[in-house]
Amino acid sequence: MAEHVSKTGDVDDLTSAVRNALGRAIVHQLFPGENELQVISLDPNLEQVLLQASQGKGGLEPGLAETLLRQASEMTEQMENQGLNSVLITPTQLRPLLSRFLRRSIPQFRVISHSEIPDNKTIRIVGVLGARPA
Repeated sequence: MAEHVSKTGDVDDLTSAVRNALGRAIVHQLFPGENELQVISLDPNLEQVLLQASQGKGGLEPGLAETLLRQASEMTEQMENQGLNSVLITPTQLRPLLSRFLRRSIPQFRVISHSEIPDNKTIRIVGVLGARPA
């Protein structure tokens, strides 16, 4: 944190820098001994909407928050039934926002950023949050 405090005073930016430095430990805690990380990703369209909203370039459509919570809750239940942790992987900019939002209703749902994943780990997407049902 001391390395980055001269560059920014923003708490989310400092937290991201610390989480990046601790990425191996964070991933090990969520996936002990695993080389393949089974995670949930964001639907690309939803990711774009959330990135624009987080940068003040538009709001979220009504009902989106409820849909996200419902889908995240359903995915958490499915993954827990399979003995897996429910972990969402997001761009670094969205991790703090989504973590705070989802933690309130689903405390066991974890959010990590792409930059926290060590290079020696592989990612397998097992669910897509925000995808429209077929």
